[in-house]
Amino acid sequence: MTTFIPGGNAGTFTIDDGNVANGPFALAPSASRSADGDLFQVTETLADQFAAIIVAGLGIAGEDGIDATASDGFDTVTITASGSIFAGGDGIVTIEGGNLIDIAGSIDAGDDGL
Repeated sequence: MTTFIPGGNAGTFTIDDGNVANGPFALAPSASRSADGDLFQVTETLADQFAAIIVAGLGIAGEDGIDATASDGFDTVTITASGSIFAGGDGIVTIEGGNLIDIAGSIDAGDDGL
């Protein structure tokens, strides 16, 4: 089942153990979402579930665009050709390995893009 992320100045969207099964999580091409902190935060740690994020719209973050530093890895991030992340911090930040990141769109970050 796909979960479409609502637009607006809605704050951080968190993908955790309780909702990761509802993914992939998509920001549609016509949607724009902003957050003062991180735009997406991945804290999922289940052995048999992995986060999947699709950014096809506009994401603006005061801090990191996608922060997966609390995840157990093996997450998927896709930024489509129509997708953009503007971040005051890092565009996409991970710690654990096994992640798949596909960028056809753009990342504009104050710190590191990846």
